[in-house]
Amino acid sequence: MNNQVNLGEWSQRLSNPKNIELALAYKITEMSDPYVPFRSGAMAGHTKIIGDDVGAHIVYSEKYSHKQFVGVSPSGKPFNYTITHHPDAGSHWINRVKDESIDEIKEFTEEALIHGIKKP
Repeated sequence: MNNQVNLGEWSQRLSNPKNIELALAYKITEMSDPYVPFRSGAMAGHTKIIGDDVGAHIVYSEKYSHKQFVGVSPSGKPFNYTITHHPDAGSHWINRVKDESIDEIKEFTEEALIHGIKKP
C-alpha cells in the first residue's frame, strides 16, 4: 500500500525561493527604516530591492550610503547621526535589525514558506 502526499503550493514555494527572498528583503528594508540615517531623507528614500541568480539584495543607492552604513567618515572619524526624524539612526542598520528582531524575521520567513506571501 502506497501513501501519496500532495505538497501542492508548498512544494512550489520551496522549489522557487526567490519570491520569498524578495519578500524578506522588503520586510527587512521596512524593519530597518527607523535605523537608517535620515537628515534629508534621500538615502532612506532611495532604496532598491534587486533579485538576481544569487538572491535578493537591498541597495541604498546614494553615493554616500556605504560610508553611512560603516559609520566612519573618509578621514576616519565616526559619524554623529541626526536623530530628529529617526531617533534610532546609526551605522550597520541591517545588522541591528537582525540582532534585535531575529525572531520576527524567522516568523515572517516561516509564514511565507508555509502559507505563502501575504499581499499588503
